[in-house]
Amino acid sequence: MIIAVVGSGGKTTYIREQAKLYREQGKRVLVTTTTHMYAEPDTLFTNDSTEIGACLETKGYCMAGQRAEETDPSVSGDSGHICAGRSEQASGEKTGSRVKIRGLSSDVLAQAAKCADIVLVEADGSKGKPVKYPAAHEPVIPVDTDIIVIVMGFFAVGQTIEQSCHRPELVCACLGVTPAHHLTEQDLQKLVEEGYQKPLARRYPKAKIICRKSL
Repeated sequence: MIIAVVGSGGKTTYIREQAKLYREQGKRVLVTTTTHMYAEPDTLFTNDSTEIGACLETKGYCMAGQRAEETDPSVSGDSGHICAGRSEQASGEKTGSRVKIRGLSSDVLAQAAKCADIVLVEADGSKGKPVKYPAAHEPVIPVDTDIIVIVMGFFAVGQTIEQSCHRPELVCACLGVTPAHHLTEQDLQKLVEEGYQKPLARRYPKAKIICRKSL
């Protein structure tokens, strides 16, 4: 089962929680991204489905992706191998310096998914902001995704758009307000519905869509 997590303000935390839950159930869990995601200490830096499958078989869990270079402008994993075919694991020192992974290539993800019971994918970026409205090319949902979870940071209620929003110009356009506008719960509900629920339901009619407030 492939679960894509989109939106802002709590995606990584949600993925960690779900990975722990599924692992406690004895499921083999793969965590990856189609954008960029901070690496954990045991992250496998690779774009090789065989290596990922071996990790899942041995440990029952694998966070995997290609190393994201600071100068890498891509948001998708389809641009080739970062590590030239050589897998690595992130040390505590490297993780402390906030190393990121980027996505696996689409064919590798498809093959790796066959080795896992659950695939959790961080499929959207928000620059660390709790609220966003997606651009036309966002989010980046993997093929054959079964569930799409929309996360939005409702703790941003009362903050201004310029303080708390990624792509503030799109947020303002959706709400018909200025960047100095203080967000309400109704504003966030509208952003979720117009930015995510409606377009995702049209684009991915077979996927189950779940909304989750991050408080």
